[in-house]
Amino acid sequence: MKKLAKGIVTILAVLFLTGFACYGGENVIYGCYKKNNGQLRVVKNFKECRPSELPISWNQAGSPGPEGPPGPQGPPGPQGPPGPQGEQGPQGPKGDEGEKGDIGPAGPPGIIGWEIVYDDKFQYIPDSKKIEGVVYCPEGYRATGGGFFSSEAVQIIVSIPLPDGDGWYVIGYIEREYPDPVLETYAVCAQVQEGQ
Repeated sequence: MKKLAKGIVTILAVLFLTGFACYGGENVIYGCYKKNNGQLRVVKNFKECRPSELPISWNQAGSPGPEGPPGPQGPPGPQGPPGPQGEQGPQGPKGDEGEKGDIGPAGPPGIIGWEIVYDDKFQYIPDSKKIEGVVYCPEGYRATGGGFFSSEAVQIIVSIPLPDGDGWYVIGYIEREYPDPVLETYAVCAQVQEGQ
């Protein structure tokens, strides 16, 4: 019996020093001890033990000792960095009404009337398959927007106001042979009143 106990203690010490262990639940180590030659195998559970082996188990670590007395108070540490900015506080009460300010400068021109104009005339260049359309606003009006209506085969690549702002310009090309292509250009024209 002494030989058996000595063999188990020796094998457990070797396993602890080498870190070779198989753990069960709650850090329990399982082993199978062969009685006739003192050989010990570490296993995952007792089901792996053979009929000629004795199942044994032990804890990975012992129970914790009693809590020691508190140590002496250490010196104060260095001042830490400033903390993050706090949340914004609630809105304060409404202040007193201020004095009336000076009259501001005149505002931008205002719109006093508008209309949409259309033009279904276009220029088509068969060699380059290029197609162009343009529409002009009435005198005294400026183009504030615009667009087009076209056939399915017409691919529009440019739709912009004219440089002086008095109309709308559209450029496209025809993707395939298409009889009687359609391109109608329109502009949203506004009559602008100059600021005073």
